[in-house]
Parts: sequence; C-alpha cells; structure tokens
Amino acid sequence: MYEINKIKSIYFFPEYYEITSPGCPGDVEFYLNETKKVSGEVLEVGCGLGRVLIPLAKEDLNITGIDNCLTMLNEAKRRVEELDSEVRKRITLEYDDIREIKIKKKFDSVIIPYRTLLHLNNVEEQISSLQNIYDLLNKNGKFIFNIFDPDINTLKKFSDPLTGNHRIFRFGLLSNSRYLNTWATTQCYPEIQTIREIWTYEEIQEGKVIYKKYGLFKIRYIFRYELEHLLKRSGFKIENLYGDFDRSDYKYGRELICICSKI
Repeated sequence: MYEINKIKSIYFFPEYYEITSPGCPGDVEFYLNETKKVSGEVLEVGCGLGRVLIPLAKEDLNITGIDNCLTMLNEAKRRVEELDSEVRKRITLEYDDIREIKIKKKFDSVIIPYRTLLHLNNVEEQISSLQNIYDLLNKNGKFIFNIFDPDINTLKKFSDPLTGNHRIFRFGLLSNSRYLNTWATTQCYPEIQTIREIWTYEEIQEGKVIYKKYGLFKIRYIFRYELEHLLKRSGFKIENLYGDFDRSDYKYGRELICICSKI
C-alpha cells in the first residue's frame, strides 16, 4: 500500500494526465476569443502541456507560459518544438511560480485556465499570487480564469468518513495494445477548505496489470464571495462572471468563470 508522504504529484505523470484531465468543454475557444479581444501579449499561469497555450499561439497570439512542474514544462517544450517555426516563435516557456514570480515584463492578458488557481494552498499564497498578477498586467489588461463553484452537497459527501472514498473511474488507450485504468479516492477537509485525491493508475496489457502507480492531487476550493473579496483586496474588479464557457449566467454549483480588470 502507498504512503501518502511518498506519493508524487499527478503532474509527474504527463502521459496519464493528458488522458484523465482533458479540460472543460469549450474552455480553449473561450480563452482564445477573450484574449483576441484584448490582443497584445498573453501570460498563461500553469500552462502544463500546452493544451491552451498552443492553440492560442496558432491563432497569432504571442504567449508566455509558466509552470512550476518541470516534468510538465519539459513535455510542453517538446511539443512546441514539433510546431511550425512561425508558431514556435510566438511561444515562450519558463519555469516559474506565480507565488514568487521572476518575470518582470508586462502583459495585456493573464489567464489561468482549468482551475489552476485552486492550487494555492492558503490565503497568503492567494493574496501574493493575485498581487503578482496585478503587477504583471498592463493598465487596461484583463485577468481571466476559471474555477469550480463548490457545491455544499458534494463537499458533504466527500467529508463523510464512510462516503468520502468516492471513486471516479476513467479508462483510456495508451497504445494499440496497452490501456490505462484509472480511479481517484477523494476526501474533503472542510476545516481547511481542501480536497485531496489519491489517483491510481494501472497500465493493462493483454488483460494483465503490468504497471501500477499512484498520484497525489490537492486543491483548496474557494467560495464565490470569498473569491470576490480576494480579488478586490488585490486590486481587481469583476467585469463578467459566467457559469459556463458558453457565457451563460452564473449558477450555483457550476463553473465559475471570471473576467477581471484593475480597479
């Protein structure tokens, strides 16, 4: 059995991550449309494998991607190297952490897709990161991101010792002969607003498990009005708040998509 403190993050397994974490439906198109409205230089925080970054660069946007996981970043660099030279020159990839950002240049848009903002572990990290984003934005720049809106019934289910070990099954093809069988054991800790999951990855070939690995996933969820307070405290105002990437109105328990500007 695994020891929690020895389990690597799920981001150390990019070959699995791509299968199990495909993004939210419509998110790439949304970020593309919103950044093209602003134009200029784009910064993506937590660019991962380049799922959002590469399509934006293909649409003539200059984009810098940062990530604090070298495993993911190196795979993103490999994928960028395979692109047409005209697209490659519009992409910059850097190892960096928004909590203690080293980049000094200014951007017209800062985007944080796929709930990456929830990897900030406490209020101090949230405030320092949001203030860093404020400093990175040009005067009329836009800060665009999405998180999930916590549903109290789901949180209660994951907080119960008897039902917290809820398993989400996924099944994906790794190659012509090898399959990935994946599930997550989820537990919620409401006193610190944290969800922790242990992901089990089984590589199956000819009906037999040939590899088994474990990955750790941890986020700190944020409630709507808590988020509004954090943004205002950091110098932002919400211009648009959506409940889906089709720009439908905010609705409790769905996605929470924000377009922000400086106050």
